Amino acid sequence: MFDAHKSRATFVLVYIHEAHAVDVWPINSSKSNRGLGPVNIQTPHDSEERCRSAVEFARNFTIPFPVLVDPLPDDPFRTTYAAWPTRCYVIHRGKMAVITRPNDACFDVVPVQQWLDDYAGGAFD
Repeated sequence: MFDAHKSRATFVLVYIHEAHAVDVWPINSSKSNRGLGPVNIQTPHDSEERCRSAVEFARNFTIPFPVLVDPLPDDPFRTTYAAWPTRCYVIHRGKMAVITRPNDACFDVVPVQQWLDDYAGGAFD
């Protein structure tokens, strides 16, 4: 999706709170961890620690676009937009055009892909 639309859309990832920090809600799964073993991350105590986690995440998953960090202690992006690790947003001309819902603990990118396909085709120009 990124490669197909990067010339017409700006992609960013907002790194929010850790869903499964080992000191809060640990999981012993590496299903989605690209062969890196189980997720082993502590809950950050400040924005600097969260930034380090975001950098590691971006490096481990080869994120090809900017990664922004929801700052502590208030988590303004998460609290304002009900962000989840599996939620995607499309903001067009300052308004939310698409907000996906978590789907079986996975990303549901179909609405985003459809919107981008329609937008790329001129439907929203």
